[in-house]
Amino acid sequence: MKKVVYSMLVVSLALFSCGGEEKKDEKKDEKKEEKQEEVAEKAMWTVDPAASTVEWNGYKGDDPTNDAHLGMVSISEGSIVTEGTKITGGNFKIDMNTLKETTEGADPTYSEKLIKHLGNEDFFNVASFPVAELNITAAEDKKVMAELMVLGKSVPVEIPYEINVDGERASITAEFSVDFTSLGLPGTALEEGGDPADKISDKVNFTVRLAAIK
Repeated sequence: MKKVVYSMLVVSLALFSCGGEEKKDEKKDEKKEEKQEEVAEKAMWTVDPAASTVEWNGYKGDDPTNDAHLGMVSISEGSIVTEGTKITGGNFKIDMNTLKETTEGADPTYSEKLIKHLGNEDFFNVASFPVAELNITAAEDKKVMAELMVLGKSVPVEIPYEINVDGERASITAEFSVDFTSLGLPGTALEEGGDPADKISDKVNFTVRLAAIK
């Protein structure tokens, strides 16, 4: 009788053990499926230059409204890498020959002089450096870090953004500033004894709206 009871106990434990292993395996499978679902789709996007805009705002001192000048410059080509709705990489080329002023009410003659000044050796020397290039180097949630190559030198840029993906199309909006202090632009130098409020700021504000397709 004792042997029968012992045998039944062994069988019961074995069945219980098998059932436990099956449940563990089921949980492992479920976790694997969840991880697979969490992996975001990686995609490459091509920027549509004709449907994209880059607006700039230059000013004096620390006030973006102080003697402010607004303008635009065009992207000649670009690409973006995303994982889900997170931008993880990208490269953009900017045609510096497309610089123009769009300040409301600006005198056309003055605007022409301003753009020539921005394009000469005092600022961006467009004749020698006609293309600026932006490369994304790192990514966080809704923000990327990039290097802007201008005048043959690298300027770090931090760019927060909003992205909207609709099937095969994506739109990205970003507002940020670029500090050109490290370039030592002659045109931003303050004359000795001059008023800092009259100094052309080394910072330029940008609003970028990109349209891209897969």
